[in-house]
Amino acid sequence: NMNFKKRKIIMQENNVNEEYLDIYKLLSNKATHINEIYKKSKLSIQEVNYKLMMLEIEDCIIQLSGKYFIRK
Repeated sequence: NMNFKKRKIIMQENNVNEEYLDIYKLLSNKATHINEIYKKSKLSIQEVNYKLMMLEIEDCIIQLSGKYFIRK
């Protein structure tokens, strides 16, 4: 059901610190490489790395091998 999926995404986003939400929204259940996240975000690579690290610490995302990231 599409409404359920939409509600689940909104619920997940509500649990993410607002400071990191811009990066979180670029991720999905499909692995995304850090270079793609960086290009889409228009932030500095340092800021992207910092936000990804904080999202990992807050248990919102998982880093896969090869600098790929996925929502938890």
